[in-house]
Amino acid sequence: MTRAFILFLFAFSVAFAQIDSVLYFGYQIQGLDAPGAIDSLANSYYDLLVLEPTRTDADCIDFDTRGMVERLHATAGTMLSSKLAIAYIDIGEAEDWRIYWQSWWVAPTESTLGNPDFMLRLDPDGWEGDYPVAFWDSRWQNIIVDNDSSMLKMAIADGFDGIYMDWVEAYDDSMVIAVAETAGISPDSAMVAFIQHIRDVARSINPNFLVIAQNGADLCDDHPEYFGIIDAIGQEDFNFYGDADVLWDDPLAGDFPQDTDYHNYLIGQLNTYLANDVPVFTIEYALIPSNIDFAYTSDLALGYIPFVTQTPLSRLPGYFPPGYAIHTKSLEKPELTITASPNPFNSSCAITVPENADVEIYDLRGNLVWQTNLSDSKERLQRDAKHRWS
Repeated sequence: MTRAFILFLFAFSVAFAQIDSVLYFGYQIQGLDAPGAIDSLANSYYDLLVLEPTRTDADCIDFDTRGMVERLHATAGTMLSSKLAIAYIDIGEAEDWRIYWQSWWVAPTESTLGNPDFMLRLDPDGWEGDYPVAFWDSRWQNIIVDNDSSMLKMAIADGFDGIYMDWVEAYDDSMVIAVAETAGISPDSAMVAFIQHIRDVARSINPNFLVIAQNGADLCDDHPEYFGIIDAIGQEDFNFYGDADVLWDDPLAGDFPQDTDYHNYLIGQLNTYLANDVPVFTIEYALIPSNIDFAYTSDLALGYIPFVTQTPLSRLPGYFPPGYAIHTKSLEKPELTITASPNPFNSSCAITVPENADVEIYDLRGNLVWQTNLSDSKERLQRDAKHRWS
């Protein structure tokens, strides 16, 4: 009988932090209360999932967010035996559907501040119900961080492994800048301090809590200390973007090409994070298969960890990154084992397998790099320093 073996070998040093082992990530912040939504997440092979902390939605206060996180922790990704669940929290905008929104609050308009007056304007990208804030205001920071019922502390109580901070780019918003300057505040310095505060409070409760920023990559330009504050950065719209407030099947939910000059600028910025050992996640919005393939291929080639989806972020897409499903292949005789020494390795590795084994070897990205049938149980595969198998 022929026995099939699938082997994954990774030519790098063992990573100490789980974030460094993430190969695939997913992102869903709408529709988590829909039938089958949590099943889909649990059955996926994403190592890290960015998710809405759903019970903070005023319409979903009875949602079992902790139960969702516990179920995901009980399922494996591709690289991790327990998925990482990261709570999406908008730190730069107030959202009128959150449980912190009070009945007496009044949203800002195009010409007036909101009430409370830390809400400054309408969302410039057209997202309804979102309002950029003076994020340095102690009232806002109480909502996000400091109160016992803050968004951050609720996420930690629900078992999330980290925070995914949206609208970090608030420091670069024209209205926010104007208000900050009037108050004698440097908005970029204030944002770095805010994120540092988030990290400090979170780590005082859970020393392993991850702090991930979305967008605002140029925050590091005048603040190199930022590299040591965040554990990763996500960048939306790297190659393709979609419209705000559209449905999943709307053709406007993706495929708009990013401006070439801005795209090239982002490459320079994001590569600075990689150079400082900060992982880079990219979020692309595309529907056409050729755009999906291009986004995954080009982002992977740059060393980023991409996820291609559609702007509603209301479900997991039916298309996947290269190599995503490779690990679903299993040993026909799981009680039989192989040996690989050393593993991990830098220059060479010897693999011993049982006789009559079909062997397939995949690289870190899930690409098939070598396959053969070995008829002699004493045969060994050897990988040399030039990355050739023999």
